[in-house]
Amino acid sequence: MCGIAGIFSRGRIDEADKRLVRKMNNCLIHRGPDGSGEYFDEKVGLAHRRLSILDMSTLGVQPMFYMDRYVIVFNGEIYNYKELKKDLEHKGYQFATKTDTEVLVAAYDCWKEKCLSRLNGMWAFVIYDRKENILFISRDRFGVKPLFYFEGKGYLLFASEIKAILCDSRIKRVANDELVYDFLKDSLLDHTDESFFVGINKVPQASYARIDLVSSGKMEFVKYYSVDFTKIDDNLEADSAAKTFRNLFMTSVALRLRSDVPVGTCLSGGLDSSSIVTAVNKFYKRREKDQHTFSFCPTNRKISEKKYIDKVLRGKRIEEHFVGDQDFNVIEDFETFVYAQDEPFRTMSMFAGYLVYKEAKKAGIKVLLDGQGADEILCGYRKSRIYYIQELMEKRKYLQAAKETILSFSQIFTTSSIKSDFEKIWKIIFKDDTVSHLKSNYLNDTFISKHKSKQMYSKNNFQDVNVGKISLPVLLRYVDRNAMSVSVESRLPFLDYRIVNFAARIPLSLKIQNGYSKYIMRKALDMPEEIRKRRDKFGFVVPEKEWLNYYSDYFIGYFSEGRFRAGKYINNGEVVRNWSKLINGSDENLLFRMLSVAAWMEKFDVETA
Repeated sequence: MCGIAGIFSRGRIDEADKRLVRKMNNCLIHRGPDGSGEYFDEKVGLAHRRLSILDMSTLGVQPMFYMDRYVIVFNGEIYNYKELKKDLEHKGYQFATKTDTEVLVAAYDCWKEKCLSRLNGMWAFVIYDRKENILFISRDRFGVKPLFYFEGKGYLLFASEIKAILCDSRIKRVANDELVYDFLKDSLLDHTDESFFVGINKVPQASYARIDLVSSGKMEFVKYYSVDFTKIDDNLEADSAAKTFRNLFMTSVALRLRSDVPVGTCLSGGLDSSSIVTAVNKFYKRREKDQHTFSFCPTNRKISEKKYIDKVLRGKRIEEHFVGDQDFNVIEDFETFVYAQDEPFRTMSMFAGYLVYKEAKKAGIKVLLDGQGADEILCGYRKSRIYYIQELMEKRKYLQAAKETILSFSQIFTTSSIKSDFEKIWKIIFKDDTVSHLKSNYLNDTFISKHKSKQMYSKNNFQDVNVGKISLPVLLRYVDRNAMSVSVESRLPFLDYRIVNFAARIPLSLKIQNGYSKYIMRKALDMPEEIRKRRDKFGFVVPEKEWLNYYSDYFIGYFSEGRFRAGKYINNGEVVRNWSKLINGSDENLLFRMLSVAAWMEKFDVETA
């Protein structure tokens, strides 16, 4: 896991370009404090920050050279690199290191872009083929690892994080109005390949590009993978599906324990993290190793998962680590969190994830397994039930629809944001956003009137949208920036592509059953029975309202005259006057989104168009 940066010049690399690449690389030191490297020739500059996970020796440094032809900078992990290495050795390839990086570039030499379908992992990499004068750029199937780019006049920049690209003083820091609207009005994030900065875009997930440095120099993306949740296998039976899911999951966890440094796990007390911790415990028992878990446990018992976390820990060889309300400075850590994320964020819950990774760093753990992806592929969200009930109604299965509706009522008051869930359900059923009219008091009417809300979902594609646009991309952004800001690698067992491919075939009746979400997972995986039977859902939740009240002077300061930059979007006077009203029920979710935009614009010196 590392940070990468670079430049391609349609003219020639000069000293100013080299200084810029070095500055970008230094900006990413948090992603790789264990070493750095750079490479320059006439048109290309590549840089790398190293977080040593595999092969701790100096042989693993990047940019890495191979066959006197290729230069690679790589961020991520190829979990099946040992298997690929054997295949390549049988074909005559030789290796000087124990790294997955060398295997990756050899795989590219052997199979070119077709190597991507053989990779099981997370990645963002650039390979420079000096013989063919080609830059090959790729990002993993689900976009776990980030890669951004900016096309200037006569040059192209790329980097693992936006802040590195902003090292180029020629780039104007202008807010993307369309994305600001989508976020403030509809809470949408990371649903396009654009960023919140005009002109800075993402390399699309599951895509690659070949840039011919001699001819056009254009970057055109080709999609190499997609998953279709509409191709359901209605013949799947619960027992056989559970067996297959379990085998895939255990294999995925085993692969993600491959490391030359200690591996820990995030533990919230929910289904996903509890399943991972229980699986890791089985593997570590065989190896006589202790597992480290990391949890956020606020003192407010209404939102604390401590009682469930304790059930997971009971009887296992686990060294547990807890972060509590008194273990950090809200103001200082919030400032750091804003900078780490690069773009706005929805709630303080993501802040809890940052604190957990920070605790792992403090404990000397470089790698953490985390549970992102399970909700998206197995219908873990409450809104999924609406689509399932609609499907049952269309099939005239009225009794079953009534049963699922009644059994779902128990979850209504177990969410940390009832109002937010109600708005989502309203949009699903009625295909409009009339419930959002209250927001006009705080958002600038002139700005709002120039844009239109997007209807992202339909009953046929809601799982595809959750995985590709709405839910998973933003969670992956949060976890990557949270982890890498403190030099820790995150690994996500539920996003093994084989698990996702299988989950796409599973009918909704095996994902939602008898009022339970993620039914097939509950049936397949080991976890304490008290957790298996849970219907509520919180995860890492922070006392957001309490903090906004207690530190109100600090947070209100972002809306004060002289500091406030978001006047084009937000009526800051109304926000300040109605601060307590917003916190205590009028629309606390909108309040935090407005705060997030204001803090982001200040931290990154962003202007409006």
